[in-house]
Amino acid sequence: MTDRLIYESKKSKIFYRQKEDHSAPVALKILNYDFPTPVDIAQFRNEYDIIHGLHLKGIRNAVEMTREKNRHAMILQWVEGQNLKEAFYNKHSDILDFLHIAIAFAQALGEIHQAGIIHKDISPFNVLVDLQARTVHLIDFGISTNLDVKQHYVGNPECLEGTLAYISPEQTGRMNRIVDYRSDLYSMGITLYEMLAGRVPFQSHDAMELVHSHIAQIPDPVHVYNDQIPVQISAIIGRLLAKNAEERYQSAYGLKHDLESCREAFEAEGRIEPFSLGLQDFSGIFRLPQKLYGREAECRTIIDAFEACV
Repeated sequence: MTDRLIYESKKSKIFYRQKEDHSAPVALKILNYDFPTPVDIAQFRNEYDIIHGLHLKGIRNAVEMTREKNRHAMILQWVEGQNLKEAFYNKHSDILDFLHIAIAFAQALGEIHQAGIIHKDISPFNVLVDLQARTVHLIDFGISTNLDVKQHYVGNPECLEGTLAYISPEQTGRMNRIVDYRSDLYSMGITLYEMLAGRVPFQSHDAMELVHSHIAQIPDPVHVYNDQIPVQISAIIGRLLAKNAEERYQSAYGLKHDLESCREAFEAEGRIEPFSLGLQDFSGIFRLPQKLYGREAECRTIIDAFEACV
């Protein structure tokens, strides 16, 4: 049996494992601690519980929970590819590749949402991409949630979950708004923005400044940083980044439809004429509208009050 380390983070290591009987290779994920905290173990177990048995095309499926060298471990389906950050490095102006990957991304996100799962940590690091096959797989479901329509999840301001540069306004816990599928769509918008601009829309080393940006600052359109980006694609990303979840795309499949329209136009004519967005965007979930606390002025009040307590 051969194990080859392919990725290491503070929390875990991922190995490529090939058995001597030449059966299909697998990925081995091991907690990267000798003494993990209960939270670390709970998140590791949560990932397995969330994805085991789903068999969705757009995720890396879990096979088995086990232990390796006395550490918590998980056997996962082997998926070819790199994380999106690596795969799209220096490809910011490749519009056709972007559209193919964005469409596959939206399909994968739509699949997990249809299965009742909110990922809650969508970022380029948690998206595996094979540019040759133009496939996308979502990974790392450690903080994901199974959505029960009878229960609602509201972000906790004392404990920010997810990767701060990519989290939605409601996921900061400072908006008193429910976190649902549309939170993932905001995070996907940040990720798509970075693919084309080569940078995230909000850049700061200060956590509170980033929180304020997600809640109250409107980012520059992505075509400001890359003038080769069609304005229609920039508009799609801008819709994903709406502060108010009701103003975003309401489903990943509605987003996918608009991206497919862009791809068809670009392949046929090399350009994308403006068209109305969201005409096929239906969530299929009944929601009561949630108003933001008084637009930007009241968002400023919330931030000021929070900062006064820090």
